[in-house]
Amino acid sequence: MAESKRIVVVGAGVAARLVTKYLKASKTACHITIIQPNKFSSMPFYQTMVLTKQIPFVENTTFAEIDGADATVYGVAVGCSDGSVAVKLLDSGKTQQVPFDTLVCATGFGYPVILETPGQTKEDRLQEIEQYANALSSGNDVVIAGGGTVGVELAGDLLEKYPNAKGRVTLICSSERLLMDQPPYYGERCQKVLEDMGCKFVFSDRVTSHSDSEIGPLTLDLK
Repeated sequence: MAESKRIVVVGAGVAARLVTKYLKASKTACHITIIQPNKFSSMPFYQTMVLTKQIPFVENTTFAEIDGADATVYGVAVGCSDGSVAVKLLDSGKTQQVPFDTLVCATGFGYPVILETPGQTKEDRLQEIEQYANALSSGNDVVIAGGGTVGVELAGDLLEKYPNAKGRVTLICSSERLLMDQPPYYGERCQKVLEDMGCKFVFSDRVTSHSDSEIGPLTLDLK
């Protein structure tokens, strides 16, 4: 009988769930431990809808542990040496060593959204989301820097939720059209739909800096 390998997966998002699923499906002799930095997990692909209050934060959150995992350690990975990961536990703040034969780092994510901070509580995360959502809904003018998928989705979700924002949402795109990583038709189609909804555009410019102000409007510098 093959010796069971100790596999530690750092992260609890989509990648961690897929790794666990495929390892269990392969019948590999292993014991899988998940190191999860928060006691909740969220789907970032829905975040533009959460920020514009299309769906509440609670519907974008799951508390279920990863199916197939043999153990879950709630804490933030703070270091790694040969054969073990140092984890600062969420409940006690103490550091625990989690031994492994194989380590999987499933922490990388490039989607430009406001991700939760490792160690953040659900209550703090909800307050943070509410702060950003209220700023979007109450702002006199909203500027979205970026003409990619997330910028386009956020502009559309915002104007759909708040029709009175028509003419007050500006999308700044550093290229000459939207969705430069897609065929031109998609960018042209999205621009037409957003224009009909009341979105304004600035093309071939990018935000280089902004003023610092918690009270009153911000000003942006473009290049």
